[in-house]
Parts: sequence; C-alpha cells; structure tokens
Amino acid sequence: DAAVPDYVLAAIGKSALSVGQNARAQHAYRLLSQRQPRNADAARGLAMALSVAQQQQSLPEARAARTVAATDRQEIKPTRLAAAQVLNAQHIRAAAAQLDADFTPARYRQSDAALAENLELIAQANAAKEADVALRLRRDRVVALRDRGWHQQAMDAFNELDGAEAGATPAYVVAAAAEASLNMRQPERAIALYQRVLQSDPGNAASLSGSMFAELEAENFPAAERIAGLRLAQENNSIDTRRTQAMLLRFADRLQEAQILTQQMLTERPDNVGLWLDQGDLFLRR
Repeated sequence: DAAVPDYVLAAIGKSALSVGQNARAQHAYRLLSQRQPRNADAARGLAMALSVAQQQQSLPEARAARTVAATDRQEIKPTRLAAAQVLNAQHIRAAAAQLDADFTPARYRQSDAALAENLELIAQANAAKEADVALRLRRDRVVALRDRGWHQQAMDAFNELDGAEAGATPAYVVAAAAEASLNMRQPERAIALYQRVLQSDPGNAASLSGSMFAELEAENFPAAERIAGLRLAQENNSIDTRRTQAMLLRFADRLQEAQILTQQMLTERPDNVGLWLDQGDLFLRR
C-alpha cells in the first residue's frame, strides 16, 4: 500500500465507489485520508463508502431504492411479454445482489445479461405495441444501469423516460437517477431528484441519506446537518447516524464539536472499531 501513489489511490476509490465495491473504496480512501488528512475529496469518498455500508447493514429501507418494477405493479395483461418483463425484473434484482457479493470480474456477467435481455424485450414490446410492458422495462433499465455503475447511461435513460411520463416516474426510478447523479458529482441535480422522492415518501431512509450526502457534496453544511437531525430522530439516535453527524462536523471544520460527540459515543460503545477510526481521523485533522 505504501508504494501506491496518492493519485492511484484516489482513482481506485472513485472507481470502486462507482461500481459498488464499498470495502475496496473504504480501504483506498482511508489510506489517502491518512496520508492527506485535509483532502476533502478523500474524506467525502470515505464518508460515502461508509454511508452505503451502513445502509446495507442497518437500514433495510435502503434496499427499496433498488426495487424494480415488480414492486410497483399495476394490472397488466397476462401476455408472454408481460411475463418476460417480470422475469427480467427478477434477473435484475439477482444481478444487483451478485454485484454486492462478488468482487471478481465475473460479477458483471449476470448484470450484463439482464441488461441485454431487457433491451431485447423493450424492442419486442414496442414492436408488439405493448406500451405498458415497454414502460415497465424502461423503468427497470434505469435501475439496472445504476446498479451496473453506468451512471451516465442511467441518467440518459431516465431523462428520456421522465419526459415521456411527464414527471410521473415512480419514486424508486427517481431515486436510482438521484444516486447516479450523485456518483457523477452532480449534487444539485441529485438534491432535486431526492426531493422528488421525499415529497411522496418523507421518511425514506435511503433518500434522506442520499440527500444529506448530496448537500455535503455541494458544501451546503447547514442543510446536510438538518437532514442528519431528521435521521437521528428517525433512527432513535443510533450510533451509525451519530457517527454521520460527527463526520459532518469534521467536514465543516467544527473539530471540537466532532471530538466531543465522538468521545461521548466511545464512552457508550468502547468496542466500536469504527468510532476509534473516527477518533484517529480527528487527531490527524487537528
């Protein structure tokens, strides 16, 4: 690790984060933060990787952001293509699970196959004039492209779809587009999209978390802290959410407040390794 240049660590962290390799992203950004304690990009990257990991471990609602059209079903005709769409949605969900579990190049095969199948089904549905099925397949495609880490393609598909649906795109698709925007370092667009989700589902934990990190990326610290307060209330002052609050204080250079909060948590949970790492980051910053 010592032989790896800083710019390579930054590239590894960004690449790993964009394709969901959170453990690898954390490792790269943590090393870079240790070498450059005041590197804002390294700190933000580490924070985002930690946030995703926390959502996966302790927020079942975060999975809702990955739900595809099968969970937003309306009455559809029992045609061959309608059945194929439901099966393709299952393939997309299975591919997303594979991306989270496998860190070898083979991890993309299932996702690529599901996307290829999806594209072919869209063509068939359009040819058969089954507009409802084609619409569901296009919604699924936005989520699948986001899962695959092809964020620009996900946004292109979303923009075309959202225009066709006149802004009535389901929340889970809007959330996928918001995450893609955030991963492309477009925080203002991400904030607007997360707000659309939260208007219909104010307590959506995954979108609250995403909105908070979008505000952080935009360096709008007061807004990020306000959302962190909502999460604290929502999660009954959990350690994970309070760690996020302390992280926001560090980013805002309010190191004394961050130190006090981190020390309080360490008093409660001295066995929490993450808190000791946070403490170490604070010492490096000071």
